[in-house]
Amino acid sequence: MPIIFTFILLCLSQICFAQYELNDDQGIPQIPEHGIDLKLFRLNKLHGMEVYRYSGADTILNTHPEKVFELKLDAGYKPIFLNGCLHEGNDPCKIELHHKLHYLPNCKINASVSTHYEGGRYLYDSTKYSYNDSNGYLSSSDRYTFAINSAEKDTLRGNRFYRYEKGYLSEKEIFGYKSVVFPKVDYERTPKGLITKYKYYDDQDALREVEECIYDDSDLPMGRKTLEDGAVTEGYRYFRDKNQRIIEKQYFDKDTITKFIKYKYDKSGHVYDEYEEPQHEQWGYVTKYKYDKQGNLTELKRSTAPGVLIYRYTYTYDASGKLLLEVFTDADGSVAAIYKYKYYK
Repeated sequence: MPIIFTFILLCLSQICFAQYELNDDQGIPQIPEHGIDLKLFRLNKLHGMEVYRYSGADTILNTHPEKVFELKLDAGYKPIFLNGCLHEGNDPCKIELHHKLHYLPNCKINASVSTHYEGGRYLYDSTKYSYNDSNGYLSSSDRYTFAINSAEKDTLRGNRFYRYEKGYLSEKEIFGYKSVVFPKVDYERTPKGLITKYKYYDDQDALREVEECIYDDSDLPMGRKTLEDGAVTEGYRYFRDKNQRIIEKQYFDKDTITKFIKYKYDKSGHVYDEYEEPQHEQWGYVTKYKYDKQGNLTELKRSTAPGVLIYRYTYTYDASGKLLLEVFTDADGSVAAIYKYKYYK
């Protein structure tokens, strides 16, 4: 759950903090985690969330919410900090996550600092951002982390450097992260700024992989493909209806389709049926969506193609359309979790 709210903070902050990378997934049916449009949290002045866990036939595990999150916004509704509080049984609340953002006067993020509880200890993580004086674009970010109450000092774990051409991100270098395979990424774009290629280099500056983005004549994305040594290894493609809505997404490995997802839309343009069929599984999966008259998602239900329930979410809103309650039901039909949302007035 801390990951979800850290992601919310990042999504909210991106409204001020532009990365200058265009989204090549334009038009794809997006059903975010729990069916929530995270971008609306800032507009709706989200204040916090309580998480209740259940076990068996609607028996609550403890008298407190398992987790409580509080999101504080400034006068312009930019996120300032997030507190995540964890209850273990009926024990007092223990801070599991504290995330704070610092802004420059021009709305750009100056630093991001977080503390979270992991593996029986508290970890401190901070990222500092720098910008070009000439154009104000992000030029670099340095990440530091260490365990609180340990002899380890504030150690630089990695940094990233950004370069731009004609106002668009053209190159990104990443250093210090053990999990990063390609420490350098170059971008090729159309005159309109659409990314056509991602070029990944190793630490010897040798080109290792190319990812090509495909567009139609109207500049709508039609898919991607990955090439190694000039040969296509994997990718995906889109198929659209006459209204340019994506009705199918196919994943492929070389010349073999490994999975496809088909979408159906109602008269209002909402996805109401999604069918997914992986190649090497016994059957496919169906996700059904229901909406109220205002277009708010009220139910998300995922089942196997034969009709066996996997999980179900239901959503309750106030009169203005703000999400108030989210209920998660597991495969046996029992309520497994409840999420309650609170907002600033």
